Amino acid sequence: DLQFDNWNLRGTFISLQEMRQKLNIAPDNFTKKNITEDQLLDFVQFLLNCWFRIYSTIKPMQAQGIAYLAQEDSLEMLFQNCRYILEKLHCEDKLDRENDEIYVVYRDELSAEVSQQSPDVEPSLSEYHRIDNRGDIKRKGEILCTLSKKLESVESQIKGTEFYPLYNDTTFLLNKIGARHWTEKDKLANATFMKMSPDKLEEWYDITFNLVVSCLAAIPYLEVKETIKEIKRTAVNK
Repeated sequence: DLQFDNWNLRGTFISLQEMRQKLNIAPDNFTKKNITEDQLLDFVQFLLNCWFRIYSTIKPMQAQGIAYLAQEDSLEMLFQNCRYILEKLHCEDKLDRENDEIYVVYRDELSAEVSQQSPDVEPSLSEYHRIDNRGDIKRKGEILCTLSKKLESVESQIKGTEFYPLYNDTTFLLNKIGARHWTEKDKLANATFMKMSPDKLEEWYDITFNLVVSCLAAIPYLEVKETIKEIKRTAVNK
């Protein structure tokens, strides 16, 4: 609780106990057998941030000889256990250094590859997969809107290739699901996506996100496609 006062993303919570109650991860919830995956992931994210605040506060003081970190082995075991659980649930932890916050994200190998190719979109790709964004269509839409600008910047590379139908379908969805344009006067959008339940609409947001990532993942191939053709042509001529 002493560290909680300085937790910059604690919102309006005044204690760890209140935060656990509101997140539905209070001790009483974990005496039941029907723990959901969402609850477990929320709890692990909560634990990792508690661990981070203890470790990052005491460790520098310990190095100066003015503090002693008791149960250091237990803290390390806690950290490793959290990571083990995340691995089993196809998730991982990421540190947001700007906010000093650890986030749990769903693992996505294709997004990771695109992030390496285009570091400028890494924050958006990573944030979309945060467990905190579950059910938050508004935030997911804002992230998709940001990614759509990156997608538009590579249209000239995709146009005229076998990936252009994928690009067209992706931009179609971006426009119709309400991620980047108002759809009040769009008859098709109102007859389909705007009639869906929030859960179903979120599924289409996730589908659209995956298609955006697929488009971006095709760029490295398109950049070397002609070179590969030339190598093949040279090999045949020889």
